[in-house]
Amino acid sequence: GQLPGMDAGCEGESWQEFIDGLSGMELTDKTVALFGLGDQVGYPDNFVSGMKALYDAVTDRGARVVGAWPSAGYDFNTSAALIDDKFVGLALDQDNQYDLTEERLDNWLEQIKNALAA
Repeated sequence: GQLPGMDAGCEGESWQEFIDGLSGMELTDKTVALFGLGDQVGYPDNFVSGMKALYDAVTDRGARVVGAWPSAGYDFNTSAALIDDKFVGLALDQDNQYDLTEERLDNWLEQIKNALAA
């Protein structure tokens, strides 16, 4: 079945096919940063939830994920992509908060840069 929050309204290769393609791949000693585009008004019950499936796929294969992002400042009901009140990666909403995207990206990239230097 379709993963929650993934491929809504998209055509072509699905994220599930991408995740299935990671099967057997070893990501130990690899660092991954995730970001997701979502619509917190149109999909408030699974806002950027698809990031969690990607997070699980790469961490199950040994990757270290950096770039967790606070959920403060968003208005949604639920998201599978939350761990300890932080998204597993940067959540962007170009439909409803496009004016915050540039600042969020700048801050997130600085955070990733610091995590990679550690």
